[in-house]
Amino acid sequence: MAVLHVRNIPESLYKRMQRLAEARGRTLSALVIDLLEEADHKEAARKRFDAAMAVLRQRPYMPPATSTPGAADLIRTERDEREAGLMRCANMNFVLATPHFTKISASCWISHW
Repeated sequence: MAVLHVRNIPESLYKRMQRLAEARGRTLSALVIDLLEEADHKEAARKRFDAAMAVLRQRPYMPPATSTPGAADLIRTERDEREAGLMRCANMNFVLATPHFTKISASCWISHW
């Protein structure tokens, strides 16, 4: 294993690291190795993020489509389609009824909740 010597560590930092190592039940050396590995993983993640952002920045900007329906339009369309389906079902004969659902045909159920 390699050996790393670090000089001129501020006394206050050294004491904080000693207290942290003691609180975690680790030696100071083991704590420093853990912190170095964590820093290395964060740096690798930052590099991957920067690379992904560089790819995204190269893509041309595409503004949102101006003909996109609004939320109210989408909800209205969904309600209209559901009502049309229920109206078709209501015109059929009832086959099976339960307290919470009524089966009107093989593919048509109405909820009574």
